[in-house]
Amino acid sequence: FVVGTSGKWKTKTCGSLRYICQVILPPWAPPGGQANQGSNLARSRPTQQSSTYSSYRSSRAVDGNRRTSSPNSYCTRTNQEWRPWWRVDLGTSQCIGNVVVYNRQDGGWEWLQLFEVHVGDSPDVASNFKCGGNNVWTTNKASISVNCGGLKGRYVGVLLPKRQYLTVCEVEVYKADCSHAEARGLLKSRPNPAGSHKKELLPSAEREEFKFNCEEFTGNATCSEAGDVRVNEQPGLTSMHTVFMREHNRIARQLSRL
Repeated sequence: FVVGTSGKWKTKTCGSLRYICQVILPPWAPPGGQANQGSNLARSRPTQQSSTYSSYRSSRAVDGNRRTSSPNSYCTRTNQEWRPWWRVDLGTSQCIGNVVVYNRQDGGWEWLQLFEVHVGDSPDVASNFKCGGNNVWTTNKASISVNCGGLKGRYVGVLLPKRQYLTVCEVEVYKADCSHAEARGLLKSRPNPAGSHKKELLPSAEREEFKFNCEEFTGNATCSEAGDVRVNEQPGLTSMHTVFMREHNRIARQLSRL
């Protein structure tokens, strides 16, 4: 039963009682009965993995084929290594709802035990937010849907916290409503123009008192906003507020994983 969705219900009268015999979900609902908004964000996007075993390339996980048999043709696979990972680049930072991971159904399905899903703006999978805990497979279960609760990021990754092969047959990423995404106690910041792997910067100035004498700066050379209007005048204050913001957000991200 999916809260907030309008599927079709089929009922059957059995004696004097009525039972629900089947629920037909809307076409945008993924396996497992979890509702999503929009289409699969990962489909045909650029991918990468920590290593590639034989011809088991990383792009197989976003080709739209959910087939979990014949892994030689349809699934990815890394070498057996410590903390192997796979990731997809969505191009821009997105609010992530559900991530559906499909596992192989022949011998080797147990390799994906305890996998983690990470979301963030860093290409380093392990450094990004983790969605929930470690996920456990049971026999004959083809997919697991992981709820990321609106975490925002450009990269969605799968990681194994052990030495093993990492193999996935398909990974689907569905967008969350950003207006309802949790702030998770983070202070405002802006991406570093030097690259997504660089640390975040103070947010751009929005209030007039922080825009004083900033008119001549354009592009990435914009003024910042913090708790002191002198933040754009004194490098010491700029550094102090930047370090405080980064450390606060680092702690907030760590606490969100508990």
